[in-house]
Amino acid sequence: MTITATDILNAKILIVDDQEPNVTLLEQLLLESGYTRVMTTMDPQAVCGLNAENHYDLVLLDLQMPRMDGFEVMAALKADDPADYLPVLVLTAQPGHKLQVLQSGAKDFISKPFDLVEVKTRIHNMLEVHLLYKQLESSNDILEDTVQKRTAELLRINLQCTEEIEERKKAEASLQGTYTEIKQLKDKLQAENVYLQQKVARQFNFGEIIGNSQLLSQVFHQVEQVAPMNATVLLLGETGTGKGLVDRAIHSRNARKKSQLITVDCTILPATLIESELFGRERGAFTGSDSKQIGRFELADGGTLFLDEIGEMPLEMQAKLLRVIQDGEFERLGSPHTIKVDVRIIAATNRNLIDEVRNGKFREDLYYRLNVSQITLPPLR
Repeated sequence: MTITATDILNAKILIVDDQEPNVTLLEQLLLESGYTRVMTTMDPQAVCGLNAENHYDLVLLDLQMPRMDGFEVMAALKADDPADYLPVLVLTAQPGHKLQVLQSGAKDFISKPFDLVEVKTRIHNMLEVHLLYKQLESSNDILEDTVQKRTAELLRINLQCTEEIEERKKAEASLQGTYTEIKQLKDKLQAENVYLQQKVARQFNFGEIIGNSQLLSQVFHQVEQVAPMNATVLLLGETGTGKGLVDRAIHSRNARKKSQLITVDCTILPATLIESELFGRERGAFTGSDSKQIGRFELADGGTLFLDEIGEMPLEMQAKLLRVIQDGEFERLGSPHTIKVDVRIIAATNRNLIDEVRNGKFREDLYYRLNVSQITLPPLR
């Protein structure tokens, strides 16, 4: 099941606002964007009647109106059909109302004053979700009707089998084929149902990261841009802002996702061991190394290496890391043989690396090698 651009532009939209300038602005925006079936009203008490007559795919509803506010309108729409999907996009200038409108049944909200790009994006996304929901309902009805018809046919075949003993084998074969067809139809519906649920979820979620703030949306957009590339990415942000989750999101959206995602926490590795952890060692490379060890770079070959808290890495190791990023090669401790790897580097830090460079604690050339693509995560507060 797919939704085309024509389907979205032909969707029925109702604009409800007691302020004529807002109505005119939204109506003009939608018409200029190609929407063909846009209606407006400044009377909130008329919304239920208009919806019953036209069955809108989207209602742009102002929250604060005289005689009947947006909450009362949503309650009335729900009362008309409690089981129906309520395709309401609320317009509000009160930040404190946002959670309340979602709990009241609205699917999303837009803050006043309007950001026209945001308005068009949210309307397009809500219409796509709603039209997919309608397609799913239609598919369920079609499947139910098909199952009923097939069941009636099976009953007829069973009756014939009891009356016509000599045709029993042929009837049983037909019956088995029909059951198989029904199972295939059910399996197909279940698969389509899962797909649609995942598609709806993606409107509000991003892998393991959940949120819909403007800052977080910018992070999602940056991840989508850098993920398909193999360039080095630098993640900046305070501790606990989810840099590890963003790292997994980038890896899972890259062609390397079938290979390893290896994580190195630079804060927990002692300076004396970090080189062998990263590049590996041969047996006897130093006192106590009684076995050969494969380094993290070799484990991540063909995949992604996440260097968490890169700002904690000692200066002497930074030069060796720079060589691997530049040339894709290194030597194990205790071995003269050069090893080549193909690894994508994602680094993260809660430090200001520019200040670290000025203070001589971080190499400037390494900073610019890491800072090919930069994503700054907003603080949770």
